[in-house]
Amino acid sequence: MDVPTNLFLIGAPKCGTTSLVSWMAQHPEIYSPKPKEPHFFYSPTRQRFSEIEYLRLYRGAPSKAKYVCDASTSYLFGGAYKEILREVPSARFVVCIRDPVEMLSSMYNEQKKSGFELADDLRSAWQASDARWAGEHRLLNNVEVVDPRFFSLKHTCALGWQLDDLLNYAGKDRVYIVLLDDMRNDPQGVFRSLCRWLDISSEQEINYQKKNSATRNRSETIAKILRTARRIKRAVGFERSMGILRWIARLNEEDTTHPQLEEGLFDEAKSYFKSDLQIRNQVLRDLGTQRAHANVENYNT
Repeated sequence: MDVPTNLFLIGAPKCGTTSLVSWMAQHPEIYSPKPKEPHFFYSPTRQRFSEIEYLRLYRGAPSKAKYVCDASTSYLFGGAYKEILREVPSARFVVCIRDPVEMLSSMYNEQKKSGFELADDLRSAWQASDARWAGEHRLLNNVEVVDPRFFSLKHTCALGWQLDDLLNYAGKDRVYIVLLDDMRNDPQGVFRSLCRWLDISSEQEINYQKKNSATRNRSETIAKILRTARRIKRAVGFERSMGILRWIARLNEEDTTHPQLEEGLFDEAKSYFKSDLQIRNQVLRDLGTQRAHANVENYNT
């Protein structure tokens, strides 16, 4: 297969990737289609593009685009960069990261909204982590989920070991890391720095509007019908999009706030992620181009 992509925003989920890819899509030298996450090289669920679907998604890439972007945020966890580099030796990888304890509630909320998570509360999902990591579909939608390990909050939110594996395999020159705190505080500076790393113009006018704020489904029944409709649409190869499903999905959304970690779970998570955060911060120091915002001392038990 002649892979059409050469730039990969591979994670992490709920770390600002939707905002970043929306900025990238506005740059004339980067092509990023919708949907942004085809999950072709790895998917923890059945929502995975076939080879035909993947090629079809990118066939509209203009010849002037220096980069064609796949923004599937499951790739970091799934180690998809290994297969990607075999197929695209010149591939470059961008990774967004955030504090792991902050990431917990965002991940749970997203998985619950998507219909994959069946746990009624964040504590129950956290406690199911070890079983899921061992391959059990505990409190998961086993019709949709094919890799329960991805839904182990203890492991998916532990970004240090994932970054370490990525750099050891791909090398420092192929990886650019963006901290969510930096995106919040200086979006223009973050994006211009990324453009310089990609060796493209950093003077483009970009709308730095925040994307993908926390929402939930008004009706789980409607959400389930929409997921089924999307699968059928892709299965029959229906390409034309009139935006009806997206319109209904938006009507079915309402703003929400991420569930707060109870004090006991907050302390447990801080203790659990302390060693991984040390790995993450060492990775950032080794890169020499990023700084670690999180203070490891704050993760003392």
